[in-house]
Formats: sequence, structure tokens, C-alpha cells
Amino acid sequence: MKFLKYISICLLAVLFASCDKKDIEFPMEDVSNKAQIQVAYMCPKQAITANYIYTVVINGVEYCNNGSSFLATYNYVPSGAVGLFYTVEPGDVNIRFLNNKGEEVYNTNINVASGSKQMVVVYDYAQAPAIVPFKEPLKFPGVADTGDKCSVRLYNFLFESEGVPMTDKIQLGLQDTETKEYKPVGEPVGFGEGSEFIAVDIDKLKGSGMNTSGSQRRDICIYRIGADGSNKGVIQYTKSNGSTAGFTDYWTWYIGRGYLEFMRGVLDSKTYVVAMTQFTAL
Repeated sequence: MKFLKYISICLLAVLFASCDKKDIEFPMEDVSNKAQIQVAYMCPKQAITANYIYTVVINGVEYCNNGSSFLATYNYVPSGAVGLFYTVEPGDVNIRFLNNKGEEVYNTNINVASGSKQMVVVYDYAQAPAIVPFKEPLKFPGVADTGDKCSVRLYNFLFESEGVPMTDKIQLGLQDTETKEYKPVGEPVGFGEGSEFIAVDIDKLKGSGMNTSGSQRRDICIYRIGADGSNKGVIQYTKSNGSTAGFTDYWTWYIGRGYLEFMRGVLDSKTYVVAMTQFTAL
């Protein structure tokens, strides 16, 4: 017993000594005077190895995935969590894409301002990228039993035909859950642009039920908006079987979340079929 007593005393002495001398630190870097960017890859290409990006080089710094593909078609980096950015010094920024053979397939320069946030979207290897300023998702006050909204931001990277971006704008259409009619929401969006965030009602009692975080299926369409502001109806696109259809889709959206909806592809192509790719921003 005495032996155990002495061992306990020694352990307590070591513990108190270590706690007394050890400082807890939280190392971090202030990036308020830098620029922050995300890099997206929206070129109309098939999802095959030859078209994947294996290394993204930003101002000489290589970002890769230990020999695996790093940036797939219709995706963006940094990924793996919401709200991630690369920090760069303000001014000129060089961005390069390398394929699976280490060959350069894209090289561009952009200019960024101190304190700015933007998404750099590569949509054509022969063109400069689109620079889309970052927007904060909408935040809705309330508690668990009163929260009833999410927010959605629409991006336009649709091509009329290969190499020819849309000249008309697009607009999100949201189906009324009672009448089943589609109604335009938000503002029209030109090619290479993103809309403001749009508030969308979520009724969890009609979706996931009372004792849940709250979600609901919402059906959407995409309208074509002419240069004069006229609504030309739901955009028509070519399906993989060669037939033509109006574009509709649906997503299960959760209360309080912010979503990025990228319209991409080529309207008259059955190879680069039009689709909506979704990312979560919040």
C-alpha cells in the first residue's frame, strides 16, 4: 500500500509540474490583408482520367493529391468542407493546370485585390477564366421550430454549342408545392456570372417531419431570358439519347443551408449533356 501511495504522489507531482510549465498556444495567421480564391473547372468535358486535373499550381505552389486526380470535371478546390479558400498575396496571380502526365493544359493570370474573395472559374482552355465575386449565404434568425428557409445561388456556365457560350441569360424557376406551377425567382444570370442568394422556403412537415433538422424536396426548372428581359420558357437541351427536353430537376434542401447551383454543359450536345451541379456553401 505504501508503494502505491508513493507512486500516486509521484504521478501527481509530475502532472502538476507539466501543467504548470506547458503553455497552450493557438498558432494562426492573419489573412485579412490577403486575397482568397477558389478554383473551379467547368469546361465541357467528359468525366475521364485524361480530362482530370492532377495538379493545380497557384503562384508556383503545387496543390495535388498524392498521385491521384485532384480536380475533376465540374468541381472546384479547395474542397472537403464548406467555406475553404486558398490565400494569395494581392496583385497578379498565376494559375496553372497539369494533367495526369504532368503536362500543362491551362495557364492564366488574374489580378486580385487585398481582402477580396472570389471563385476563379475555368470554362474554356482557350479563354481567360470567369471571376465570380464571393457572396455570403443568407442567414435566417429563429429557433428549431421556426426556422424554415435555405438560400440558393445560381451560376450560368451553359454553352449554346461547343465553344459558344449562351448569350441569353438564365433564371431559376421554383415549383409551388401546392399548385405544382413553376414560378421564376431571383434575377436572370448571364454567362460566367452568379446570382445573389435566393431565399427558398422549406416546410419540414411536408418533407422530413417534425423531429428532424428539417429538409424538403424542391422541384426546379431553368428559364431562358432574352436580351429584352422576356421569358422564353424553360431552356431546351439535348439528352444523351439525342432527344430534346425542357430542363427540370429536384434537390432535397435543408433549413439554414446555403447552396451553389452550377448550370453547365452544352445545350445542343448529347456528349456534354446539360446538368446542374450542386455544392454546399454553408
